[in-house]
Amino acid sequence: MLAYSTVAGINTNLIMTETDNAGAPRQLTLFAVELVATAPPFSPAPSCEPEFEELTSSDRWKEADFGEVPHQSDNGQLTIFYDDSDEPPDPDDFLNLTEYKQAWSDWESARVLEQDTQAVQLVSSHSQISPGDVYDGLRQRPSLVLERDTQNPVPEQKTPGFGDYTDVPEHIKPVPEHLHWLEKYCPSNRKDNHYYRYCWKTGRKIRHRHITGGSVRSQLAQSRKQEVEIAIADGQAPVEIEKLIRSWRFLTPNS
Repeated sequence: MLAYSTVAGINTNLIMTETDNAGAPRQLTLFAVELVATAPPFSPAPSCEPEFEELTSSDRWKEADFGEVPHQSDNGQLTIFYDDSDEPPDPDDFLNLTEYKQAWSDWESARVLEQDTQAVQLVSSHSQISPGDVYDGLRQRPSLVLERDTQNPVPEQKTPGFGDYTDVPEHIKPVPEHLHWLEKYCPSNRKDNHYYRYCWKTGRKIRHRHITGGSVRSQLAQSRKQEVEIAIADGQAPVEIEKLIRSWRFLTPNS
């Protein structure tokens, strides 16, 4: 039979009941209980698609692939904090251009001294050192030494139209692009601003050179970034690209 329940004169949900063989009423459901009971159980394990390849241990990235990362030290113990002592001074930390130029000069002098003290090479008894004559544009300081094997010497070839072999960029073997690159970075005291910097490898160490012109939102900084990218693609050496970046230093006081 059908029964209706009423609360405060308002009809509620319809409850359908019927009488079984024993005369006891039972409630009818709006869906088949048998179908729910016979449904297959839920499996939490995801199905593996054959088109997806599984990663192996050899495919995972290695920390050594990203180069050496300097960390701050506390009483001789390395910490997890990044050491930004080699970073160039931030223009926003100075009140005027004079202080910024002085800080830049001090930072650059300390960096050149560090490079000079590390430029020590061991030469075998079967080799001779010949000057590479690749000089820093501002200081005329030798920055590259070529080592030639005298046991199996290779005669130098003249380039047609250029005469004797020289160290002009046309005769120098281009530097592979994975040895120098451009990247964005954020100074430790300026978390909201990002700048461009040029990076290159010197042995096992990574060097940086800040690109002036403002943050990455500046059109001037973006234009200079493109110039550096073109120089890298043309195979210019890091010493040439670094000289180009230094030439922009005093052209933009607020960079």
